[in-house]
This record gives sequence, structure tokens and C-alpha cells, in this order.
Amino acid sequence: GRSQPVFVNQTAKGSKKVFGESGVAEDRNVTVIERRTLRRLMPTILSVFMNLFRTLELQEPTFKEVVLLYRMAKPVANTNSGPSGCGPLVIKSYREIPMADLEMIFPEKTVSVKMKEIISNGITIVVAISTLLWAFVTGEIWTKNVQALLIACMGKLGQSYTAVNVAKTRYAGAMSKELIEKSGNSQEGMLMHLLESMEDQECKEMVLAYIILSVKGKSMTLKEIDIECEEFLKKSFGVDVDFDIEGGIIKLLREGLVEQRAGVLYAATPLKTALAILDNKWDNLFEYNLEAVSAERSRALA
Repeated sequence: GRSQPVFVNQTAKGSKKVFGESGVAEDRNVTVIERRTLRRLMPTILSVFMNLFRTLELQEPTFKEVVLLYRMAKPVANTNSGPSGCGPLVIKSYREIPMADLEMIFPEKTVSVKMKEIISNGITIVVAISTLLWAFVTGEIWTKNVQALLIACMGKLGQSYTAVNVAKTRYAGAMSKELIEKSGNSQEGMLMHLLESMEDQECKEMVLAYIILSVKGKSMTLKEIDIECEEFLKKSFGVDVDFDIEGGIIKLLREGLVEQRAGVLYAATPLKTALAILDNKWDNLFEYNLEAVSAERSRALA
């Protein structure tokens, strides 16, 4: 297994992490990173004035890779529908996604109008309606002052509506550009990427377990192998890893590269024997008869 970063809040209830001067706390198999935003650094009006002329360092955790799996609500044309008439499954991957922008990659995400714009337009509409009601009550609906006020209100409303649409278009374009730059594989490509990553990880686990057994030169239990592998990774790469030894040993036993002794002990097959086993497997992975192929070719050309 791999050590994955976990991003948590420093003030989360029940959190037992202690942050040092660097703001980073390390524990076995877990790296805790504090999220430093303006809202956290300046939670009150007083703190805003106190830090008005100070330089503050912000820290936003970023996900190195995000895999998004979801099912569409409605079926797509020329595809089989899912359970209860739902659409197909969709899988996508993205890279370098800040935690603050995580919702940006969610499906069916729309750009909404800011509350400030809604309040501004609402006030304009209220003023226009109030002016009309006042004009009807007083009988001065077509006076020049009322007409000028209505024209000004309608002009302000049109200006606000246009500005909102322009802002929404600009934000949507920025989101699309950002998603294109940070998007990875999707659908079949993503599945192939996951399968290749899994195979690569399993191969590394097998190689490391075999090397540990070969270097030690003795029979070892699963717990001993697991501890040796984790200590090797810690010493060589400086990472804490919860190594999955069971899966690697099972595959090594299946390939004949490890021998099981006394039920709970495991020993590496000698290197020359292991190379001979692998060489034989590679040579016979595909049945290829040169004479049969030549005969088929001759019959095809005849």
C-alpha cells in the first residue's frame, strides 16, 4: 500500500493532532496538512484590522490525482440504460486539484450569481415597482420626472442583467479552461490506467518481498517480512507505508518463486532456479509453431 495525504481541519472535533511551527504533523501512514485560508487566519473583524498591514502565508492542500465516478441521471442515446432507467457510469480523472476547487469538477456544476448581484437587482426592481405604484396613486404616471425615474431604473436593471450574464460567461469559460488543463483520462482510458497502476503496484510488492527474503537468506513469517519491507521503504525513501505482504506472497507462491515451510514460514527460491522458472514461463506464454505458420502462409499464397 501507499501512504496517502489526508487533509483535515486543525480544529476538528476529536482531533488529537498537534501542529508544530511548520503547520505539518506527521503520524504513521498519515500526513496531516493544515488548511490556511483568509477565513481561518482572520475569523473576526478585530483580527482583520490587526493583520491589515501584515504579510500572511496561505496554504491550500492540493490533491495530486482525483478519480471521479458517478452515474448519469438519464440514459444516453445508443447506450444501455442502468438500473431503474438511469444513465451509464462515467469515470474521469483530474490532477493537481486544490481543495477549494474540488466542487468545480463535480458533474452538472453550474455558475451561480453572487448574492451581491441578486440584492442589487432586487433593489432596482423594488424601486421600479414602487415608482409605478406611487405614480398610479398620485395620478402622475406620465410626468417627465416619473418617466425619467422609470427609464433610469430600467436602464440600471438592464445593465445589471448584462453584467451578470457577462460574469457568468467569463466564469464558465475559466472553469472549462481549467478543467481541460487538469483533466486526465476518462472511461476506457481511465480503466486501463487503473489496471496498469494496480499491476505495477502488485509487481513492485512481489519484487520487494522476494528481495527481502533473498537478502535475509532464511525462512521468515509474514509479520517479519512485512516489518522488514516497511523498514526498508522507510530507510530508503523516508516514507511510512502499510505494506500488504499477504497479496505479494500469495502471488510469489503461485509462480513458484517462494517456498512455504512448516505452514507459517516462507523462504525465497534460489535466484538461478527463480530465473529458470520465469524464463520457462516467458518462453511458453504463447504457443508459437514456426513450421505451422510457414505452412499456413504457403497455403494462403497458393
